[in-house]
Amino acid sequence: MKILTVILTFLLLTSFKPKDEVYILFPDEVGVVQTCIGQEVEIEIKITTESVKKIKVHSFSLDQFDFSFLKDNKILTQTDTIFLSKNSPITLKVKFKIQSSDKPNSFSFKTNLDKYSTNQIKLSYGQYLVTTNDIREGKEQFINVSESCQDSIKVIFPYGGTVSSATLYSDSTSTKKEFKSVSYGIMDEGNFITFTKTDKGRYYVDFGSCHWGGEFWLTIK
Repeated sequence: MKILTVILTFLLLTSFKPKDEVYILFPDEVGVVQTCIGQEVEIEIKITTESVKKIKVHSFSLDQFDFSFLKDNKILTQTDTIFLSKNSPITLKVKFKIQSSDKPNSFSFKTNLDKYSTNQIKLSYGQYLVTTNDIREGKEQFINVSESCQDSIKVIFPYGGTVSSATLYSDSTSTKKEFKSVSYGIMDEGNFITFTKTDKGRYYVDFGSCHWGGEFWLTIK
């Protein structure tokens, strides 16, 4: 009788075991340097997950504006479905032309998961976003400010911890001649450095936060 009770208790507990939560990771915001009418824009969007199950990603939209996009150099249509999994992350190259002062403000897509049924990525013009992965990999960043019709452009840095900072040095790590710097708290709006079209050059960037940091080169041309 005791054995039967133990078995029934085990079955009861395991039947209420919560399922593993499935998460999809993608940027909340993508920077667009180009702001001039007639310019071609190309942005890259990465969608990842830790789930080994295949997730359907579909119904791509750019605020009802015309656009084209590719995955693995293959042209897709808005009605295509892509399968996402841990071993099959998605990298999309989205292309569109700025036809007027009325520009698309977001890129959206849907999935077959209730939690991620509809997803939006904000497009921020006159901005360039440096990602956490860019810093960790020490990847050099190239920004063509001449592509912007604005007088300046914001370079946005990620939130690394309670307090983060970015210091730029002019072209050399040996002289350590500071050019600009910024320090900000978590979720503060001041996590950027503004560059004008006269600030062209190559800069060494030292990024630091409470738990991690990194260095990379930033070229403004």
